[in-house]
Amino acid sequence: MTSRVVVAVIVPGLQVQAWIAGLRSAVEAAGWVYHEDWGEAWIRPAESNCFVVSWTDVLPQGDAVVVVVGGVDDAVAGCAAFYQLSEADGRRLASARLAGASDLIAGGALVLRPDRLNYIPGIGDIPELQGKVAPSPNSPLAFYETLPPSIGASASWTADLMWEGQDPIRPAAEGAIDLTGRARLLRFGPFLTLPQGFWQVDVDLTIEVETTRLLLTADWGVGLDLETLDLSIEQSGRYQLSLVREWRSPGLAQFRLALKRAVFSGRLNVEQIVCRRVVSPDCASMASEIRSSTLSIGEMSA
Repeated sequence: MTSRVVVAVIVPGLQVQAWIAGLRSAVEAAGWVYHEDWGEAWIRPAESNCFVVSWTDVLPQGDAVVVVVGGVDDAVAGCAAFYQLSEADGRRLASARLAGASDLIAGGALVLRPDRLNYIPGIGDIPELQGKVAPSPNSPLAFYETLPPSIGASASWTADLMWEGQDPIRPAAEGAIDLTGRARLLRFGPFLTLPQGFWQVDVDLTIEVETTRLLLTADWGVGLDLETLDLSIEQSGRYQLSLVREWRSPGLAQFRLALKRAVFSGRLNVEQIVCRRVVSPDCASMASEIRSSTLSIGEMSA
C-alpha cells in the first residue's frame, strides 16, 4: 500500500493547543507517524503514513491538507499568547492566518475544529474538546466564524481599530473630528487581512458644514490597489458611502478618509464602519473598471 503524508495547517488558538494532544493520540493509535513541523529539516520515515502538523507559514509537501482552527476569539487569544503579542497585533496575525486557512479550505482542504467531533480518513474519529466558547458577535473578525467567510458575513470596525494623523501617526480618538486646518488624512486602517473575494465597506458619517463645502476622498482596498470615491459635501447631515473592491489574494484591508482642501470650520464623525463579503459584480455590467457599478453615496437625512 502506498504511504501518505497528510499536512495539518494550524491556526494557533488556546483551544486548538489543548485539543492537539487528543489529535496526536488518535494519529499514533492508527499507526501513523506524528510530526510537528517548526521549519526545521525532517527526513520522512520510509513507507510510513505521516501526519505533519505545521506551525509555520510555509506549507510542507503532502498528499492532502487539513486545517485545524477554533473560533475567531480563540485564534486572536492564541496568536497573542503563542507569539507574545499585544491583543491588537494578535488580532492582525490571526486575521492573516484565518485568511490563509480560508483559501486552503476553498481549495478543498478538510476542516478540523476542536469544538466538534471530527473524522480523518485512515485515522478515525477525533473527540471534541469539552467546554465550548460562544463566539463574540462584536469581534472585528466576526466574518471568519465560517471559513471561508460566507457571502453577507460582516464585522463592525470601531474607532479604536483605526489610525489618524500623518506626523505623528496615532490611534484614532473616538468622537467627532474637528476639520479646521489643512488638507490631511482623517482616518485609516484597520490593516486586518481579508481572503480572496469581493469585499465591501459601508461607512456612516455625520457631517457638520458651517461656511464652505467640504471636499473629501474615501479609499478602500489593499496597498495601492484602491477604489476611490471623491465627495463634495455642501450641507450638514448623515451620509452613507459604500465601496467594493476585489481581493485577488489575501491582503491587508485599508479604509482611508481624507480632507482634500483646507477649511476654517466643520466637524465629522465616523459613526460606523462595516466590512462585509459580497457577491462578485455581474460580468455583463462590468466595464474596464469596477467602480461604476459598485460605488455609491447617498444622503441619509438632512
